[in-house]
Amino acid sequence: MATMEDVAKMAGVSVSTVSHVINGTRFVRKETKERVLEAMRVLDYYPNYAARSLRSQKSRLIGVLMPDITNSFYMRVVSGIEKVMRANGYSLMVCNSDDNLQLEQEHLKILKAQSIEGLIMRATPDDHSFLREFEEYYPIVFVDCKPFGYPHGDRVVVDNERVSYEAVSFLIQKGHRRIGMIKGIAGLTTSEERLAGYERALSEYGIPIDEELIKVSNSRIESGHELMLELLEQGITAVFAGNNVLTMGAMKAIKEKGLRIPEDVAIIGFDDEEWCVITDPPLTVVYQPAPRIGEMAAELLLARINDKQRDFQEVCLDCKLVIRQSC
Repeated sequence: MATMEDVAKMAGVSVSTVSHVINGTRFVRKETKERVLEAMRVLDYYPNYAARSLRSQKSRLIGVLMPDITNSFYMRVVSGIEKVMRANGYSLMVCNSDDNLQLEQEHLKILKAQSIEGLIMRATPDDHSFLREFEEYYPIVFVDCKPFGYPHGDRVVVDNERVSYEAVSFLIQKGHRRIGMIKGIAGLTTSEERLAGYERALSEYGIPIDEELIKVSNSRIESGHELMLELLEQGITAVFAGNNVLTMGAMKAIKEKGLRIPEDVAIIGFDDEEWCVITDPPLTVVYQPAPRIGEMAAELLLARINDKQRDFQEVCLDCKLVIRQSC
């Protein structure tokens, strides 16, 4: 079994430098750090974090709490988190809230019992003022949306309103006037911001906002399917789907009715997935940088762990409209 001394010898550094790389206790040049990490990989060396946590009172464990870890968007966010945290000697404990407040609170207590050093979470659409009881135990970074009732914590979000405005404006420029929207869970800032972009586009082009063409979902494929069937009955010619699973449900409904895309109904989805380029026709979507969201959240959390007094920061990443043949 390889030792820290073996890693130091292969990397051509001192044992103390290896220790600093593993523990993040001192600045180490990028080139040196990469040599140490490569030596650890080649030698299959893993630090004994359990033993070290007993000495240092640090678990080297980060909690990650997402609403649906089967959703490819959140899986890619988690992959970005894991990439940065692994490079800095941390492991992840990933939990699924199913967008249920009670389950979310249970996981928060479990993570506290595991002595995590920090948490990255996408909050449910509920009042999160209760998080004050947890903030003394670990710092929290939020991704994807802003928590209601809890102004603290660093955040990584995307420019939902602007890109949704751009997407709906594109549909209008294609000649559509009856444009439906299937939005995500009510109360989530992501859902509300995307709705705001939809409504701004209609208003600026002089198209009355018809509340009956705005459907609120529970962000499940089945919900997208059912709500799209309702919109088709209401004579829409285009739809803007608020996330990737709603897009799948909407497309299922369109195909089920024997309608053609985009000749009968145009569609723009949110999130660019691998399957979006192999649908018939390829799907116009909003791309948001899921792995980068996770990486940025991890970087903010590491900075917060090292300096708990720093000012809270919100990072807003760019999205872009990817135009294909579905509208």
